[in-house]
Amino acid sequence: AAAAKARFLALMSHEMRTPLNGVSGYADLLSRRADLTDEARAQVVAVRDAGEAMLRLVEDVLDASDDDAAVRSETFPVAALVREAGESAAMAAEAKGLAFDLDLDVDEAVRGRGDPHRLAAALRHLLSNAVKFTDQGRVALKARLDGGRLTLTVRDMGPGIAPELEPVLFDLFQLGDDSLNRRHGGAGLGLPAARRHARAMGGDVILSRTSAQGSVFTLTAQLDLSAIETDVESPGGLTDAASSLRVLVVDDHPTNRLMLRTMMEAAGCAVAEAVDGRDAVGRAALEIFDLILMDVRMPRLNGLEATQMIRDGGAASAQAVVLAVTADAMPEDAARCLGVGMDGHLAKPVTHDRLYAAVDQAFRAAQARLAA
Repeated sequence: AAAAKARFLALMSHEMRTPLNGVSGYADLLSRRADLTDEARAQVVAVRDAGEAMLRLVEDVLDASDDDAAVRSETFPVAALVREAGESAAMAAEAKGLAFDLDLDVDEAVRGRGDPHRLAAALRHLLSNAVKFTDQGRVALKARLDGGRLTLTVRDMGPGIAPELEPVLFDLFQLGDDSLNRRHGGAGLGLPAARRHARAMGGDVILSRTSAQGSVFTLTAQLDLSAIETDVESPGGLTDAASSLRVLVVDDHPTNRLMLRTMMEAAGCAVAEAVDGRDAVGRAALEIFDLILMDVRMPRLNGLEATQMIRDGGAASAQAVVLAVTADAMPEDAARCLGVGMDGHLAKPVTHDRLYAAVDQAFRAAQARLAA
């Protein structure tokens, strides 16, 4: 039963993310055009924001349903994980005209062993709620690492939480004040999922303080720590040397290829296309690419098999940075991508900001792979 449930969740995630990729991605592209009237831009932004809201709902439903998932034990850079979550929240805050403060008291050299997927999901839920319920002012995230105890504090300037709601705040489908939820949306899934993830990591999520001036939530997690040297220079990623990057976009859907091509060309990259895994292997064997954006589910040869063949077959692009761009978004999907030699995993739907951040992160991962 557990295996069948996992397959169902993975299928639903893929099938819902695939159409969302077109909605969010092309709305993001359109919103950046300079020739739009103010009215047209407002309409496109509304479509983009609706796509983002739908994505959050998809993620929340899947997250709340996946209570059988095992706790993973992986080594990850703690500061980078917190910063990435903060950057995503900062973009959402900026879109609402809010300020965002990040106080990161975590050494960049520290790597934690724990479940980065659960930690990132829990923090995302708290930050998403903070931005959603703050109409003016600022949202703040503070991170502190004391030994192996990670404490993340999220402060908002929302309307506060009524005393009668506090006892049921972490119950599934508790929506709180009806008027607020009609205005802000939501399904009452984020806080329960955040607490479940935190407790699985030996911590918790609590409401530390609430008033009419806002609320403060505290997330704790227990990590095993180890230190690493960080004197190796980070390689030039998208933001550093975009104009010199040669990129291969691999996807069996023409609309997805066009969207990724447009986004990468906007950054100054030279872009080629492959229609499936077999086509990608053929092009990578003869041409040198700096970056390959690889879909996973494709006919003839999937992205996992194609990556293995490119890495192991002596291709001209054998050392290229490979980033999965796929609607396969479950943690085990990301693990499979990394297991075959990819340098990163980006779940659809894709926007400029998500893509560029994922590319930069993949370049950093490739640096570590090549130095090993």
